Amino acid sequence: MNRVLITGATGFVGQHCLPLLRERTAEVHAVCCHTQPVPSRGIHWHRLDLLDHHATEELFRSLQPSHLLHTAWFTKPSEFWSSPENLRWLESSMTILQQFQTHGGERAVCTGSCAEYDWNQGYCQESSTPLLPATIYGKCKHMLQRYLDTFGNLNGLSTAWARIFFLYGPGAHPEKFPGSIISTLLSDQSAVCSQGHLVRDFLHIADAADALVSLLDSSCEGPINVGSGIPLRLEEMAAQIADQLQRRPLLTIQRTPGPGPEPPVLLADVSRLRNELKWSPRFGWRKGLSDTTDWWERNLQHHAA
Repeated sequence: MNRVLITGATGFVGQHCLPLLRERTAEVHAVCCHTQPVPSRGIHWHRLDLLDHHATEELFRSLQPSHLLHTAWFTKPSEFWSSPENLRWLESSMTILQQFQTHGGERAVCTGSCAEYDWNQGYCQESSTPLLPATIYGKCKHMLQRYLDTFGNLNGLSTAWARIFFLYGPGAHPEKFPGSIISTLLSDQSAVCSQGHLVRDFLHIADAADALVSLLDSSCEGPINVGSGIPLRLEEMAAQIADQLQRRPLLTIQRTPGPGPEPPVLLADVSRLRNELKWSPRFGWRKGLSDTTDWWERNLQHHAA
């Protein structure tokens, strides 16, 4: 990879991709909008609004990257599922891809979501599970995947689409599980895991970033699930966290239905990830949770100092 451009570089996913890109790439350009980036050796920062089509065109005209890792999107917890911002990011993402190809781009990888699948299926496989998203977020991601595939085929652009499952780890939003449980317990407050019976596919963010960068630096094309392939009950993870923090009495596990329909199981088929990309995660789930709780402890101590 000669010259890589990554969008969403200060986001949860993007920030973990940066050091890996720096190791593999001669030249890394990182785009951010609102968050002031921390200066990093070997990273060229560009601060602009990707929803501004003119600014996007100028960026690609000046940089002419060979590879694109597009992770930017609207992801505010509790809002992103139904926000009209998804439509703006769909339009902007198509512009990004057009400008990338127009100015000599060779390979693009975009981040999708397990929310594109029909969640009633439970087990999600790229080529056989129906794509029937139930949210605006999932629908816009799926529309972008279809556009990416068609646009790439028409223009000879190598493309891949990473369908990401449930991520956790350092830097995750404190409202999202399991960070919400960790931060509450570390504050010595009672924590409730309200839907402990649900089974989900969790992947540590460091592994997800490694999978994305490996995918970008490969010839694999089309949709590919990015997950662990390991079914985990939420109550199992919550109990492990409470035990690691020695705060088990503060944890209450419930099996109550949520405010909306929640599938009992959501699990990724990771055959393509392992067999075609030859990739496997470094973190087991217990080690991953230990790494995450350690980060939360350091982070809370820093803010308390």
